Amino acid sequence: AGNQYYSRQADNEVVVYAPGTVGTSAPIRSIPVQNPALITIGSDNKLYVAGGNRVSIFSLTGSPLAQISGPNTTIQYSLDVDIDGAGNIYVSDYISESILVFASGSTGDVAPTRTIGGNLTTLEAPYGIQVFSDGSFWVANYRNNSPQGNADFWPAGSNGNMAPTKSISGPNMGITHPVDSITNSAGQLVISGYTSNGDGAVAFFPSVAIGNVAPTTRIVGSNTHLNRALGLAEDSCGGLFVANYYHEVAIFGTPCAGSGSVNSGGSQSAGSGSSA
Repeated sequence: AGNQYYSRQADNEVVVYAPGTVGTSAPIRSIPVQNPALITIGSDNKLYVAGGNRVSIFSLTGSPLAQISGPNTTIQYSLDVDIDGAGNIYVSDYISESILVFASGSTGDVAPTRTIGGNLTTLEAPYGIQVFSDGSFWVANYRNNSPQGNADFWPAGSNGNMAPTKSISGPNMGITHPVDSITNSAGQLVISGYTSNGDGAVAFFPSVAIGNVAPTTRIVGSNTHLNRALGLAEDSCGGLFVANYYHEVAIFGTPCAGSGSVNSGGSQSAGSGSSA
């Protein structure tokens, strides 16, 4: 319907704004949820909220539907969640430095069906995960203990301690700490995060990019209103929504004035997946 969904971690809620909202308008509703991180709306029209040692699932009107939590899940600190075309649920775990995959419809204290983790993965403080309908996915690696983060890609069916099939990393990348990614309507890989001096930035790469490559375009600087750029979403009119750490959403391009479908940080489904 074109509503905008944003997580507000400090206030333990997801807030929902009407289509076309800009400025300081009040949200149309608030969904209470503990310690929310990045979010996504799946092709099943459910709201998936990562955060802490759980994943919470809601209807779009805010009714609680399910929660994946408990020792069998092995979730220690989830930062993002997304689903593939079959409904499998992918969770990035910041502390265990792994990607956990749960079967469609999972709820409660259930074990993942697959876990991608180990030294070959190069996962270090994984943050945003972008899952495509076939189950392949990108992960933005924040990398706390490294001067340079990276974005890594795994093919469908990946499992265990295996290296990504391609990666974008190095000083030319233009983002020191990647947080989230989407593939936009132009087929570009768009990565949000911030630079070594703490400035927020959004970088655009061609779909074939690999290695230590410079972005074709980068949004950065004092005029952009970007500060520690977090969650990303693009609407069907090409408007780019970037949720910032400091309670502000920066909007670029020409967003839809009313309702319009949105590519969230994942499976190219309706709804925004942003964190602020």
